[in-house]
Amino acid sequence: LLEKNITNEKLQDYFDFTVSNTNFKTLVRHLALFDSPLDSQAWISQDNMTFDRVSDLKSIEQMEGIFHNQDHRQILSKISNQEPAITLNLLEKEIEKINLLYLNDNSLGEESLLVVIHYLEQRLNNAHTLKFIIFAKMNNLTEEEIYKILEK
Repeated sequence: LLEKNITNEKLQDYFDFTVSNTNFKTLVRHLALFDSPLDSQAWISQDNMTFDRVSDLKSIEQMEGIFHNQDHRQILSKISNQEPAITLNLLEKEIEKINLLYLNDNSLGEESLLVVIHYLEQRLNNAHTLKFIIFAKMNNLTEEEIYKILEK
């Protein structure tokens, strides 16, 4: 519904980029934390990546044959065979990096909507870091362990 209302080509590209990253993060998080299939309602279908292609995946390692985006493949190589807490932290950091690179490469000037989006994404990144710290504290990680993971 939202996608049909976007007329600006750069905004459409950004929307597609964001949906792709959101789906990727959703699937990685689910596979890192749960032993059940991903619910179809958690997936945003795109032309090149429908839910049918990922519905049977049971591990992060299986994602390598499905995701052909170079950035996503590099992230998968970094997070494979990691503990869930480390996987989730690395995932957030790497996705944030590719978001920043995308926004830097596609700047439209000072009055661009991308400037606002970039600001909001920075605030979202702060929220993800806080969420990780709370998750780590709930799992009895020490402050030193948390700092070590956040530095990676």
